[in-house]
Amino acid sequence: MFCVMVIFVDMSMYVVIKYVQLQNKDLKSRILHLEGSYRSSKEGLVAQMEARITELEERLENEER
Repeated sequence: MFCVMVIFVDMSMYVVIKYVQLQNKDLKSRILHLEGSYRSSKEGLVAQMEARITELEERLENEER
């Protein structure tokens, strides 16, 4: 009876470990996805800001004339 309980506990631990490993893999994948989204979003904002700066510089030059 004790041997059966030990096997059951070992199997339960195995299932828990596998479940945690799957969660860990999923979370790592989500982090990579979010980091990629943040980078592309950040790059897009920088490009927009640079375009706006160029536009304002041109307006300033035109007003100075």
